[in-house]
Amino acid sequence: MACYECYAYAYKGYVGIKETFIYCLWVSMIRSEKVMVKNNTNIKKIAYNVLAISSVILFEGTIGLVTGSLSLLSDAAHSCVDLVSSIVSFTALRISLRPADENHLYGHEKIEYIGTMTGGAILLFLGILLMYESIINIVNIKEKIIENTAYIALAYVFLVETFRVVNSYTGKIGKGKSLLTSELYHAAADMSGTFIALAGV
Repeated sequence: MACYECYAYAYKGYVGIKETFIYCLWVSMIRSEKVMVKNNTNIKKIAYNVLAISSVILFEGTIGLVTGSLSLLSDAAHSCVDLVSSIVSFTALRISLRPADENHLYGHEKIEYIGTMTGGAILLFLGILLMYESIINIVNIKEKIIENTAYIALAYVFLVETFRVVNSYTGKIGKGKSLLTSELYHAAADMSGTFIALAGV
């Protein structure tokens, strides 16, 4: 029951003002606790994305170094850009949850949108970079030998990107929603690219 409904009941004499105040305070605490729990959950979700991307970098980088595959090393380098974006989102959400202080009377929520904007800019930069590389590859067509390790790496990356999409999609309430939306779009773009690469090879 919303607070204005509580006071309407109090005005009509159904309950006292004191009981109304206590009930509204209790409802407010419950709602705040739920939002706080969700906020902490969203922080964990972005942290999981950071760990997932880190595993991709480690996996592709290791196989690329062992096999001498430049394509895997290049994709690992692209994943580093994804990692930076997720770290920016994680840091922005942590800062946005700080309470108001003398220098920030209305809290630190603006940093969440700055983080979202930064993540979007990184995604745009990565998209332009991939488009440029695609054009170069189309113009300079060369026969490439695809090794079995490349299939394994692409399959692993696709599974990780799928996890990132599902993980980011489930964050819907509380602070960090816009950051998780940015993470979702980023992960979806990565997953689509990996799927196309798998279909292509």
